Amino acid sequence: MIITSLQPQVKNVNRISVYIDGEFSFGLFVDLAISLKKGQILSQEQVADLVRQDVSLRLRASAFNYISFRPRSKKEVSNYLRFRISKYEEHYQRWLGKEDLFNAIERTVDYLEERGYLNDQEFAKQWASFRAQSRQPKSDYTIKQELRIKGVRDEDIAQALLDLGKTNQQRAVTLAQKVWPKYKKLSPVQAKKKLFDFLRRRGFGWDEIKEAYENFDG
Repeated sequence: MIITSLQPQVKNVNRISVYIDGEFSFGLFVDLAISLKKGQILSQEQVADLVRQDVSLRLRASAFNYISFRPRSKKEVSNYLRFRISKYEEHYQRWLGKEDLFNAIERTVDYLEERGYLNDQEFAKQWASFRAQSRQPKSDYTIKQELRIKGVRDEDIAQALLDLGKTNQQRAVTLAQKVWPKYKKLSPVQAKKKLFDFLRRRGFGWDEIKEAYENFDG
């Protein structure tokens, strides 16, 4: 296989299009393409190695962009990278197999975790704190379910809930105080039912709801 042309990409100046035997074959980041030249002969193994490195760099760039908006769990990042790689999987399948691509995802997640960009323990603490202190504070049950969906281990979830400032009961009272004005014009029976249903939907237990109803300043 002979490199017949190396062309900067129009839509991304940081990438180079590599043409082999007169046809476009793959794109590379400039840092990877800098050692290549027109007329150079590449083996199948050399091409596969270049493409493998390019996939890793693309995944890292995607991951860093994804975590720049807010903290993420490892599972969230992994799922996002699976989505991203599906966008150009067909382009790379000539050189790499699916196993290579999914291994690249694992390596990317490991890379971020080793350097402290991903930490499920810290993520769980931040998520729990944010949800517990929101305008409508969430219950332990709701927070736990949200973190489980995000792939966080139960032991990390348990520790995050222990570190919260307000107890589950205190959050139930806070939430009851905020929503009670919407119901107070109803009959006592209707108002109580509305409040109980509202708190129940947000994951608070019956004992917590009952105590909140009896103790908040409504």
